[in-house]
Amino acid sequence: MFGYHKKLLRVDLTNRKIEVEELSEEVIRKYFGGVGIEAKILYEETGPETDPLSPENVLMAITGPFTATGVPTSGRHHVVARSPLTGLFGESNVGGSWAVHCKRAGFDGVVIKGKAESPVYLWIENGKAEIRDARPIWGKDSYESAAWLKQETAKEATAAVIGPAGERMAKIAGIPHIGHIVRAAARTGLGAVMGSKNLKAMVVFGDGPVSIAKPEALKAHIRELTPHIQKATEAFGKYGTSGGIENYEKMGNFPLKNWRQGRWAAAKKISGITMHDTILSGRKACMQCPIACGRHIKVTEGPYAPMDCEGPEYETLGTLGGI
Repeated sequence: MFGYHKKLLRVDLTNRKIEVEELSEEVIRKYFGGVGIEAKILYEETGPETDPLSPENVLMAITGPFTATGVPTSGRHHVVARSPLTGLFGESNVGGSWAVHCKRAGFDGVVIKGKAESPVYLWIENGKAEIRDARPIWGKDSYESAAWLKQETAKEATAAVIGPAGERMAKIAGIPHIGHIVRAAARTGLGAVMGSKNLKAMVVFGDGPVSIAKPEALKAHIRELTPHIQKATEAFGKYGTSGGIENYEKMGNFPLKNWRQGRWAAAKKISGITMHDTILSGRKACMQCPIACGRHIKVTEGPYAPMDCEGPEYETLGTLGGI
């Protein structure tokens, strides 16, 4: 099957060992997509007895067959492990640029087990991978850590990097993915799994090719479809993921006071439409996405000024504005 390198990086943090595992055609076709392969591995290599914060838990980040092919909105991947919140299947889908770089580096994903003796990070680049010392940034937040990691590796790299919450194994800790845009694998507490393994970050850069059966035909289809996608998602791109907050509030589908309150007249103040009309200074897109729902804001006056940074997403506003 095209679209895959048929290679997974197997990382044993306990023994500081990295191997390349070949993915068979049978597995690729039967467990289609990154999350399908991850579900198979998690089922086979963990069980009800597996403590999500133990070295025996498996942490995975695996891409799908469209990744890095140019197919619109395909620059995403799933991070999977047993969740410290539930003890069950933990999955978080994340955009940005990590997946594209991983595929361009020659790998379909990584599978990590064990626990390092001291803080480390994984560096992946064009067919190579190594475990490196992360003690200089242990205790620092994700942004400061990502800046240091890019100095140590490549400025164009993307870092999936935890902050103090993940290090301390807070069960709601996410995994920020910091590249040309910031996105987060924020669900099911997988940042805590990284912290439990003394794994500060997974950093990747790649600029190699990906196998495509009919590259010119695919490019032609993408050129034809992209305008239709942009037209269909025009409002989503204009107002971002938080553009629907007012409608969600009217339907009772906005998490007000942890779902104990039905309506809130002030919801309009934190909506994506208000953001667009007041503080939005630009839009950002994940790799290979024509929608550009990412926000960049600029606040020049008031108690929160100055701010010149990425703007909040729907779930940020739902959590900090509604709940």
